[in-house]
Amino acid sequence: MINLKKHLLLGASLSLLAATPAFAQEADEAAADNDDVIVVTGTSIRGISAPASNTVAIDRTEMEVAAVTTTSQLLARIPQAEDFQTLPAGSSSFGGVTDVPNLRGIGLGGTASLTLLNGRRMVGAGILQTIPEPSAIPPLALERVEVVVDGASAIYGSDAVAGVINLIPRRDFQGAESYVRYGVADAYSEINIGHVQGVTWGGGSAMLAYDFNQHDALSGADRDFVTTDFSGIGGTDERSTSCADANVAVGGVEVFPGVFFGEVTFAAPDFVPGTQNRCDVTDWTDIYGEETRHSVYGALSHTLRPGLEAYGEAYYSQRETRVRQAQEAMSFTMPITNPYFIDPSASGQFSARVNYRFNDAFGDSVTDEADLWTSGVIGGLVLDFASDWQLDAHVNLGWGNSRVFEPGINQIAAYTAAFGFTPDTALDPFGGNTNPAILAAIGDYASVAEADQRMAILNAKADGPLFEAPGGTALLALGLQTHYEEIDATLETGPVGSPTYQSTGAGDRRINSAFAELYVPLVGGQNALPVMQSLDLSLAARFDEYSDFGDTTNPKVALVWEVVDGLSLRSSWGTSFHAPSLADADDQTVDARVQVVPALPSILTPPGYGELSAIVLAGGNPDLEPEEATTTTIGVEFTPAALPGLNASLTWYDIEFENGLAIPVDSTGRIYAIPALAEFYTLYPTPAEVAAAIDGLPLDGVLPDPVELILDGRRQNLQTQLQSGLDFTVQHHGDAFGGTLALALTGNYILDSEIQAAPGEAFVSTLDSRVRMRAISSATWFGDHWRFGAVVNYTGSSTNTTIAPTQSIDEHVTLDLNTGYTFGGDGALGGITLGLNVDNVFDEDPPSYVGGYGYTNGNPLGRLFAVNLRKTW
Repeated sequence: MINLKKHLLLGASLSLLAATPAFAQEADEAAADNDDVIVVTGTSIRGISAPASNTVAIDRTEMEVAAVTTTSQLLARIPQAEDFQTLPAGSSSFGGVTDVPNLRGIGLGGTASLTLLNGRRMVGAGILQTIPEPSAIPPLALERVEVVVDGASAIYGSDAVAGVINLIPRRDFQGAESYVRYGVADAYSEINIGHVQGVTWGGGSAMLAYDFNQHDALSGADRDFVTTDFSGIGGTDERSTSCADANVAVGGVEVFPGVFFGEVTFAAPDFVPGTQNRCDVTDWTDIYGEETRHSVYGALSHTLRPGLEAYGEAYYSQRETRVRQAQEAMSFTMPITNPYFIDPSASGQFSARVNYRFNDAFGDSVTDEADLWTSGVIGGLVLDFASDWQLDAHVNLGWGNSRVFEPGINQIAAYTAAFGFTPDTALDPFGGNTNPAILAAIGDYASVAEADQRMAILNAKADGPLFEAPGGTALLALGLQTHYEEIDATLETGPVGSPTYQSTGAGDRRINSAFAELYVPLVGGQNALPVMQSLDLSLAARFDEYSDFGDTTNPKVALVWEVVDGLSLRSSWGTSFHAPSLADADDQTVDARVQVVPALPSILTPPGYGELSAIVLAGGNPDLEPEEATTTTIGVEFTPAALPGLNASLTWYDIEFENGLAIPVDSTGRIYAIPALAEFYTLYPTPAEVAAAIDGLPLDGVLPDPVELILDGRRQNLQTQLQSGLDFTVQHHGDAFGGTLALALTGNYILDSEIQAAPGEAFVSTLDSRVRMRAISSATWFGDHWRFGAVVNYTGSSTNTTIAPTQSIDEHVTLDLNTGYTFGGDGALGGITLGLNVDNVFDEDPPSYVGGYGYTNGNPLGRLFAVNLRKTW
């Protein structure tokens, strides 16, 4: 039945629909109403569309139909995004506090995708991140979102490698709108409340929007597909052997450090020879944390005199995230001098190896906490000249604070107790007789990280007509910008309130930039030819001078050729870059340390080795260079006059991404599968190798004896990525059944994907391991009062190449349904829209995956019912 449903949904997806009516919003049409201030994403020149770039737009109607609760969820509806059809969420880990959109899977953690607010940068958030969080802006404040999936560093500078996401607020909004949404799934609920108020007057407008968003946590125990026992899906049982009921191993010969031949295992409490306890830590882990968010956005504009306008914007967002993690564990050698020592073999052993988890003492889980706020203020002036030139100058200020609290186990106290020799000082991992004072000392431990980020940008841009070209008026934009950013961070570990370890990190940089863009209509109007109605050339370049690593220049060339009415060809070529963030480019970053992990989970150790005691080297790298990319696109647009309402486009793209940042260690195990990364781990190191690895770095924890694994998790310029593919869109809207029917299909198909793991290594195809095709289709009918819609989301199959033999990962197809009714008239119900959304109607589980938490490429919430009420005043 499941396969039948999938094929039916896929057939519907490919035969009729895709995307949603929002994707039909053309960027140049959107700009037409607002070209006095808002510039189309991807260009600095007013009044033209993004030159030759493929632009995906989500308009206000799409947001209302989709009824998403955060901007990040809205972006997850874009097939070019790696988190398509998943559940993007903020984290409680100081390594990645914010949810970062990642276009095309280029770059480490989405660093190669640039998020803007009304064409301007937002302040970063996080401890080790300097990337803005899109959900800081309430969806109710947005008019549309434009995503240019093309390199754009020639326009915007750093980060615009894989694409640009531009959040465009409502403008000249008059009236008020209130919104309430309540959603529920199995063991889960969420609520969203928002209000926007706007007023216009002769020469000005003001708007203020507020959004409240809260959702429950979703535990791994609430979904049966969440597991680390992969034996039922082609893998092995990777459940932890460190459990509340301890495992004891005795005897044997140590053939390698930590590897024993001939030892016998005994599982507590019965201690039967050859038995072993296993526990699934996902049962005590949240796969989606509890979150509460408040967001505010405001905008103001006023014409001071004819030709002179002042404008301002401000935003503030506060988020609290709580995520449960499995209780801490430890692996140690217990000596016979411990009064609670047990030799289950009764063979006269003097020590035993014990794996134990502190569930009985401290509960099954610990709760990580992340609290952050971001804010920004933008103020500027727009001056119009008689020559149709316009000067836009603004200042953009941003502030943010992130704080993460991660409780854990005091390893010093735990290991001291493991070697205690009196009942009052020793750890009892078997009978729960440990002295409460000793347990209190063991449980009194946390890592607390906090960072402040600040940003200040001065930008001045002038644009207008330059000369009369053969096909029309040539336009030019010139600009200067100075950009200052800084981060101050601290990391403390140890007993709460009296940490034993503290690290501080700080960095700042100034970026001075100059940019220019020229638009020349070579053919058009009177010199049009039979097979060349128009030919437009765009040239752009940007120079960025960084105070800490040097300068870079990035050009872009674009050509748009209208062959005949309704048929256009376009092409672009350009270079882009991502500068190392302040959190990456310093060997004294806040996370520079040696992290001790007494029982590293088997999913992070070499295949077949199980849990190992490990040390992980963390921190930045002052020798990092910018990541660089060269992007080429060729596209065709088809809007035939004979078929009004139809629009189709196809874009081929090719990206060469060099000097890519990579952390060799991740949850996929690639560090063990790629020979070029072998230098970043050492299995069963000698004491000399351990000492050399530490080499003055602060030690966070007590070195286990022995250290069985060294992992180097510091950032490196390692990778070169090659990717080519196709973006496609087909849309049609027209009259049907007494209303308007909008059909759409949009998607991405990867033609080639290769990676060079390190300089000098051979390129290896990653095409099998990638999801090659993502698509979204929709059919929405709008009547005078009713609305009905269906959306099919398609994520293609792929291959899990991290295991041998490899695992085939199924395609994932889901169906969403929505309906709404708008009351007319001026009565009490006038202006009210009642809506019902059912996401994942057939409650399809995400595809199984041998690794991680047992699933991938899907949303773990399952079937979600949401009722929403919208009132316009």
